[in-house]
Amino acid sequence: MPIIDAQARRFWALLMRWLLITMLTGAASAFVVWGFAMGLGWLEPLVAEMLGGWVWLAPLGAAVLLSGLYAWAKAPEVSGDGMPAYIVGMCRRRGFFRIKVTVLKYVATLLTLGLGGSGGVVGPLTRVNAGVGSAIGRVLVRLGMPDTTVRIAAICGAAGALSAVFKSPIGASIFVVEVFQRASMSYSVLFPAILAGATSFAICQWLPPFTLLYHATEIKELVSLSAVPGLVLVGVLCGFLGLAHIACFEWLERLRHRWSLPVRVLIGGGVVSLLGLALGANVLGTGAHCFRRLVEGHLLGHGAVQAWVLMMGVYLVGKVVASSVTISSGMSGGLTGPSVLIGALLGSIVACMVGVADANYEAYVAAGVAGMLAANVNVPIAATVIVVESFGINFSLPAVIGSAIAFQIARSKTIYQLATREWQVQNGGE
Repeated sequence: MPIIDAQARRFWALLMRWLLITMLTGAASAFVVWGFAMGLGWLEPLVAEMLGGWVWLAPLGAAVLLSGLYAWAKAPEVSGDGMPAYIVGMCRRRGFFRIKVTVLKYVATLLTLGLGGSGGVVGPLTRVNAGVGSAIGRVLVRLGMPDTTVRIAAICGAAGALSAVFKSPIGASIFVVEVFQRASMSYSVLFPAILAGATSFAICQWLPPFTLLYHATEIKELVSLSAVPGLVLVGVLCGFLGLAHIACFEWLERLRHRWSLPVRVLIGGGVVSLLGLALGANVLGTGAHCFRRLVEGHLLGHGAVQAWVLMMGVYLVGKVVASSVTISSGMSGGLTGPSVLIGALLGSIVACMVGVADANYEAYVAAGVAGMLAANVNVPIAATVIVVESFGINFSLPAVIGSAIAFQIARSKTIYQLATREWQVQNGGE
């Protein structure tokens, strides 16, 4: 009788394939995200220095460049968030993504966000790195691996990207599976995704430091149980704000059919520029610096509470509108990133209104982040784990409260629902 039977050999062969796929895709994703962060870190200050007080005009410049890019490339699927393309590619195309669209999406997102378009990096980099993983998977299939390798490699590429963005290897890996397979997540895709996320995270520790968006310094203080009623309020508000954000985005999505892609990109760039002029440069770009200052409490008002709350409320509404206009018009950016910033703003506003301090303030911010992620994207498990990995294990309670309550309120909708359906109809031949 053989020491290792046929079934055990199959399991070992599967594990070896997973390790090869995850090491290749995780490493590739880490370098792709790092390169994007370096490019964005170079472009943003360059634009601010060149335009000075006229920086609010930058989104209009981005719109002009993107209109030309879309017209030249004849690839309208490059526009928008990127997450709908990822969801459709995983559900309907077995992880196949075109290399041309992958490269153009990278360039278009760098132009949009570097020149002040209001959006995030999560959706675009998920699509880009799923495309990178898909390409690696197709090479491995040619070398003799099974056809399912392409789909697994695409998921692993996306997991590696979000692990590098969020600095959350487990939460990010759950996110890329939960976003399209929430009701039936399986080990056959979740385990390789976590391996790829861990690989990407480990490689990022060896690269020159970078922070694209939503990495919070771990906070050691305990959250007081007296904060629970306020955290419940944050979760409830996140649920309803998520529904309002989704409604705003879907209304703008329906309007876009009145114009061709280049025209609506120009209109969107003009509107975002006007929002930047009216509300300030904080509504432009990714908002990464504002998120970090919120988490650290540097944006807390030291004067009248009412004036500070009003100012943050205007900023919150401005970010909702600006990000929705940017993405619905066809500029390339994400909606998940703004959702996280909006949640942090909401949590900060509630904390200020109820007069909390110390660790409880960060708990409100953490609950807002988890709540808006769960409400807008419908990924309550991933939202909880991402917040715990970012803020620390002491913030498990606000993460769970915020995500669970907001998800239950907004679970009938997702911000990608209409966009995914329309992307599938219009770009079936990606």
